[in-house]
Amino acid sequence: MTQPTSRLAIQEIVASGIDKAHRDTIYDALFSIQYGNTTDIANACNMPSDKVHKRLAELEKEGRIFNTGLRKR
Repeated sequence: MTQPTSRLAIQEIVASGIDKAHRDTIYDALFSIQYGNTTDIANACNMPSDKVHKRLAELEKEGRIFNTGLRKR
């Protein structure tokens, strides 16, 4: 269960549009590099990996990206 303060923080982030801006930045970075893991994408958009990881799940739910199953060598 989410704590009340966490819920308030989430509501503020959503209301401010920061979450959408982050998703758009990550999407653009991924489009630019074509494929990569969370660290690659985080480096490409200059964001922390933990934030990228969370937004990737949201982008996948939105249908904007999908997991190819490819792994780096």
